[in-house]
Amino acid sequence: APITLVLIPVFLFALLHFASYTLTLLDTLGQNSWWGARMLISLVELQSRNILRLVAFHEVFLLPFTVMMIFAGKTNLVTPFLYYRFLSLRYTSRRNPYCRTICHELRLSLEALAYNPKCPQFAK
Repeated sequence: APITLVLIPVFLFALLHFASYTLTLLDTLGQNSWWGARMLISLVELQSRNILRLVAFHEVFLLPFTVMMIFAGKTNLVTPFLYYRFLSLRYTSRRNPYCRTICHELRLSLEALAYNPKCPQFAK
């Protein structure tokens, strides 16, 4: 059984590239061509930062998910190690700060949760 959660970042990157290339094609056709398509593309470009943050969150979330999939018997033992290498390369990338930002925000959220007085002592 394939892990369909992996396809979400691929689909979102494809959506961003599709919007960019379609806008290039529409520009070659003329300024007033297909205003509905231009409006949808501008919506995607307006939300591109949120889409890239969602992709980064999915990429970070997939590492613990692959570890859980080992215990469920859906994947092999090598998968988390390979994915960890991919994630470390994404984290150190200079062109894409979103993975680093998401990791920082998740760390801050977990620290705030740990410092909450209602958090059990063993979870701190």
